[in-house]
Amino acid sequence: DFILFFKEAEKFLDVFAPKPNIRMVSTGKKELIPKSISAYGLGPKADVLFCPFSAVLLQAPGVPVVSTFYDAQFRDYPSFFRPEEKKQREANHLRMLGLTDGIASISNFGRDSILEKKEYPADRIQTIHLHLAGRGGLATDGRPLPGGLRAGRYFVYPANFWRHKNHAALLTAFGMACRQGLPQDILYIVTGK
Repeated sequence: DFILFFKEAEKFLDVFAPKPNIRMVSTGKKELIPKSISAYGLGPKADVLFCPFSAVLLQAPGVPVVSTFYDAQFRDYPSFFRPEEKKQREANHLRMLGLTDGIASISNFGRDSILEKKEYPADRIQTIHLHLAGRGGLATDGRPLPGGLRAGRYFVYPANFWRHKNHAALLTAFGMACRQGLPQDILYIVTGK
């Protein structure tokens, strides 16, 4: 069984169709300090608490915590971030290092950046590359694609609109491809907060 914690779970009901083995819990306002899952009426019965966005915002005594590590661009490219963003990202990073029992880094570069600084035990961090299901397009289970999309006729960039995600360069490249003969029915879709 799985329990999924969302800031506002009701917004995701259309994405995650209810299933008998999946329960969704709304956490309300995002907290900056880890909160015990017992605050949501759940005891420490979990096998593992997985934090997919690096920040450890939930805890359960006696339950191992695994977090995904994406990058430390706030350290490597500080000019991309406002001072308060750098401060929050550094705090989340240190909290992740201090509260997790294991880290899944999405790249060897990210893993090595942590190990070079001797911030975390090497035997507790692994590289696990991101994998997109159905790389040929959106998995639709036979349903029509949203927004009139046609299979194989779009590019997707699923990233928040943060400066370091460099949407401007991708839009420029897409424009260049259009001028060089990319068919006019090909769409460029960006997602993110």
